[in-house]
Amino acid sequence: MRTAIVGCGNISHIHIPSALRNGASLVGVCDLDQKRASETVSRYGSGKAYSDLQALLSCEHPDVVHVLTPPATHGRLTVQALEAGCHVLVEKPMAISTREAAEMIAVAERSGKVICVDHSRLFDPLVLEAKSCLARGHMGDLVSLEYFQGYPSIQSHVLRENPWIGDLELGVVQDLIPHALAFLIDFLGPIECVQCICSRTGLSSLAPCEEMKVLASAERGIGSFTISLSTQPFMCVLVLYGTKMTVEIDFNNRTLLKKRERHVPGVLKRGLPAFEASTQLLLNMIVNTTRYFTGKLGHYPGVDELICRFYRSLEAGTVPPAPAAQGLEVVQWMEQINEVGQRSMLCAS
Repeated sequence: MRTAIVGCGNISHIHIPSALRNGASLVGVCDLDQKRASETVSRYGSGKAYSDLQALLSCEHPDVVHVLTPPATHGRLTVQALEAGCHVLVEKPMAISTREAAEMIAVAERSGKVICVDHSRLFDPLVLEAKSCLARGHMGDLVSLEYFQGYPSIQSHVLRENPWIGDLELGVVQDLIPHALAFLIDFLGPIECVQCICSRTGLSSLAPCEEMKVLASAERGIGSFTISLSTQPFMCVLVLYGTKMTVEIDFNNRTLLKKRERHVPGVLKRGLPAFEASTQLLLNMIVNTTRYFTGKLGHYPGVDELICRFYRSLEAGTVPPAPAAQGLEVVQWMEQINEVGQRSMLCAS
């Protein structure tokens, strides 16, 4: 695959090595900052640097374009690449409005090309392990889901390095919502309704409301997510509640705990869960330590898996791992949550 990258920020240095590992040939990179584009080309020793996407598309004729730019530009750049005959992997959210996302899908259908959305956390190895437990029946039926997304305490550099965050209605909170919605939709099916409440703590300048809690009713259960810019330590946790087993994933610590009901005498019942949890944490630590020293413990493991599956789907002509229809649903509910969040903030004031 002849691959081009649009947007040479930090995430591009996750995408490019992964694409190269999966057989891609880097033919060009594009960034409004020509110096940054040139530095990216030099770093990987291939491709040409551009500051204009149309020039890249006309000269290099890539098969695949990775759109890794701020959300407000996703729609325009994706449509431009599709109309040039390219498949597109676009960062989340795929667009900032339902209208824009629908237009992207319409252009993809007309051009016969594919859009894949970078909902990479769905392909994190820990999430895939949880999905495997669910698919094999170990968890029973999935009843509900909870997701907690915190934020690092050192936040001063965020707006400086990502000024586009300041243009989002809900600031950095809006940038985090797609992760949560992708989990809800993927595990519980189409969302039917949501309730949202926001509050201000005054502890962060990255959002007009630092705390958001959303409760959602979906086709196959109830889910909730919390986004917090105020609480510490920084945590990112997904809990899946099943009728036979609950699975808790800690993305920061790279651990997965399986919790079961044990039919044992009372004394053992009180101590056994703690013993099992300790044993699982020890095994997780051994695995993570081994992966760290062998260079396999990356910062964004889900990105690598998603890119691998995306390129394989293009070769096989099958549905991409995170299809545009899923991205559209995320944008639809993100838009509604933004509106509810704005009203909630007005009520609070």
